[in-house]
Amino acid sequence: MVLNKRYVVFLLGYAHIDSEWLWSINETVNLCKSTFAKVLNLMEQHPILTFAQGGILCCELLEEEYPSIIQRVREAVKRNQFEFSASFLEFDVYMLSGESILRHLLYGAKYLDKLGIGSDVLFLPDSFGFPNTLPKLLKGFGIKYFVTYKLNWNDTNEFPYHVFRWGEGVDEVVAYLTPGSYNDNLSSVKRILWNMLIQMRKQNIPAILQFYGRGDHGGGPDEVELVNIGTWIRKYHPVIAFIPSTMSEFFKFVEKTYGDALPPFSGELYLEFHRGVYTTGALAKKLNRINENLVIDVEKIYSLLKTIFKEKYPKNELNRIWKMILLNQGHDALSATVPEEVYETIIQRGYEAFRSLLNLLRQGLGTIAAKERGKYVIFNPNSWHVSIYKVVKGECVNGYCQRLESGDNLIYLKNLPPLGFKIFNTLGEKPSDSVSVTENGKYYILENMFLKVVVDKDTGWVMDIHDKRYNHKVLSGPIRLRILWDYPLTLRGKTAFAAMFDAWEAFYLDGLNKFFYKDLKAYSHRISAKGPMYASITFEFKHRHLLFGSSHFSLSIGVYAEKPFVEIRFKGKWKALHKFLKLMIPVGVSVSEAVFEMPYGVIRRRDSCRSENPMDRAKYEVPGQRWVDISDGRYGVAVVNDSKYGFSWCNGVLGVSLLRSPLQPIKRFIIKSMEMHPEIEKRFKDISFQIMSKSKQYAIQLGLLLITSILKLVNMIRLRPIDHGYHTATIWIYPHQGDYVEGRVANLASELNTRYVLVRGNVEGVEKSFSLLSVEPSDKVHVTAVKLCEYDDNCLVLRLFNASHMKIVAKLKFNVNVTKVYRATHQEKPVCELPISHENMVSVFMEPFAVETILAKLEM
Repeated sequence: MVLNKRYVVFLLGYAHIDSEWLWSINETVNLCKSTFAKVLNLMEQHPILTFAQGGILCCELLEEEYPSIIQRVREAVKRNQFEFSASFLEFDVYMLSGESILRHLLYGAKYLDKLGIGSDVLFLPDSFGFPNTLPKLLKGFGIKYFVTYKLNWNDTNEFPYHVFRWGEGVDEVVAYLTPGSYNDNLSSVKRILWNMLIQMRKQNIPAILQFYGRGDHGGGPDEVELVNIGTWIRKYHPVIAFIPSTMSEFFKFVEKTYGDALPPFSGELYLEFHRGVYTTGALAKKLNRINENLVIDVEKIYSLLKTIFKEKYPKNELNRIWKMILLNQGHDALSATVPEEVYETIIQRGYEAFRSLLNLLRQGLGTIAAKERGKYVIFNPNSWHVSIYKVVKGECVNGYCQRLESGDNLIYLKNLPPLGFKIFNTLGEKPSDSVSVTENGKYYILENMFLKVVVDKDTGWVMDIHDKRYNHKVLSGPIRLRILWDYPLTLRGKTAFAAMFDAWEAFYLDGLNKFFYKDLKAYSHRISAKGPMYASITFEFKHRHLLFGSSHFSLSIGVYAEKPFVEIRFKGKWKALHKFLKLMIPVGVSVSEAVFEMPYGVIRRRDSCRSENPMDRAKYEVPGQRWVDISDGRYGVAVVNDSKYGFSWCNGVLGVSLLRSPLQPIKRFIIKSMEMHPEIEKRFKDISFQIMSKSKQYAIQLGLLLITSILKLVNMIRLRPIDHGYHTATIWIYPHQGDYVEGRVANLASELNTRYVLVRGNVEGVEKSFSLLSVEPSDKVHVTAVKLCEYDDNCLVLRLFNASHMKIVAKLKFNVNVTKVYRATHQEKPVCELPISHENMVSVFMEPFAVETILAKLEM
């Protein structure tokens, strides 16, 4: 019947419920309850209603207090009326580690198992862009389809497709960019016809997935829409097939009918809008980076404790902490596009997770100290040997150390074993190198065996870094702090003017803003460390702001013995309004592309100012993770950070985005506006606004912008710029031979982002080292996670990541007895058994950038 129709419309109800936006999680519980109750009641009256839920969070929130609602959901699932996206909640994707993304999918899959179903669709309608690595992570869970809406907000280039194959090779998924919104109002069939027209202008595929229902603050479909759908099914059946459906059913139809016609797309789905979200809310982002690393470290140490000492693995506590972390990774929460009171809740939750993890880590190390009778114990969660510097309090007794300006001591700990612990009786070993700091006229000179760093006393700018090993100039210009205007002056934007989205958008290249910036110059300087292990110079900066006083910053520029990088420690007291602070790093390698770390992978991006491609030029502010590498294949420079996600790459200068100061959204203004003008709100969601002339649309948006601006002026005393207060960040400038793989950039980034905790025991014993397992080649293959299996307490899950562009056979060596080893899905379902050699070694073939899940059965 369907194939005889010219047009096919798959209809699916939806209620977008932000886990946190203008409200906290407590209000979300009520939104879930009222929305689910409404939808389930409508299903009883209108069997044509099918409904999609964006993740399982609502079910978890309602399960204890409202079990009857969850039981009705189970019954609707059996009737194929209730569909779930395959995730914990609707998360941000760009700023999450690859492992965090897998845990969102794992927690989603675990709950859906309880409902007796699975999901082959990830639905993220409102997240702010998607990395090129997402398809391969989805395929590891058996997720074949992906749906979003947000790319329709692009302000420069229209995305070329609506239905397409996204990814590469076996990691490809079928993706859908909905032509309509995720909360369309079906008051008229014209709304649907308009969406069909939008899609067919790009692709001759006369089949659309039409979402409908009120959203953001919940709500879902209204009864009048269901009445309309029933009427349209009867009225238009000769030409249009209206099919109440699920996302999965839509995709199966498209694959079967138009599979050969679907175009491929292999890059990132970059949103050309909301470019400020990678930087807004610096503290939330720093806590995210710390916690998602620390929780993995805790899982590793308790896996070791269970394996060698038969200690209890804290599964329930880790689940509780993981869910706090995942909740803070909601697309509005991590972007910090929330009111002040909600942001405070997010920060408090982040600190609670941090304290809980630190307690677990210290308890775990304390157990090792007691079992092994060690005086000092430290754990290395990385899967390669590391030698680290560690700041410790108290006197330096017997060991080799350096007294710091703070009164603490710096010690050097060599050759910590991979995924294992080391026990010391004395702390501090002497490096084979030493550092120096000297003055030469107007310059300070820092030096170790690898690098010579020249810093201008008058400005605090790093003028030159000379790589002694390769006789290479690392910089093409000075490293300096730059403060830019970031006022919401622009009228760009397709759906709404960017100036309406102060906390979301970056404005420093808009209008007059691009002419106003200042490279800060230091007003004081001092030698803050003289060696022999660490030498540094500290510079103080100040910038005056109208109304808000002055912002104060310091940069400590230093080098370590035996370490081939320059460290820049940033501290700031931020008091700006509508300013953007960057660290500008002109790199002395002439290339048109830079490599940015993505979740479990990388992406190459062209210089946004030198490229002629409009899609590249629109990427003037982009997301990245722990490192960016600029290399010509023979020599490169990596910039590694501990807490930043926003970057610019323009004319050979990498800008690390440190801080923004937009005004936070005000809940009462937005909600009040929606309540005052419900009809206007509805008209935006039906066809009325879309079919207006461009001039009328422009006039309406201009009016909304004017009203918003007046509200800001009238209520200026109540408005708060986000991120006022104290901030810190650490950045390493790391020159190296070859590309990022040969330079072991990913290894160095992991070392910077690892929190090495040292615990003191009660007795002095035998110094020793122990490694749970190791992997070779360790410069390319990383063991990124070790945890207890979800479904078997005598089994460990290992996550292997090939951090290179090469095919590799990874050699995994266990230093404990394992009985069986399996290659598995990311859902921890065995796929095939792997042979174990007599040396307790397993070989795993890995494609470039592959992520493999391995199950290791422990000896009872």
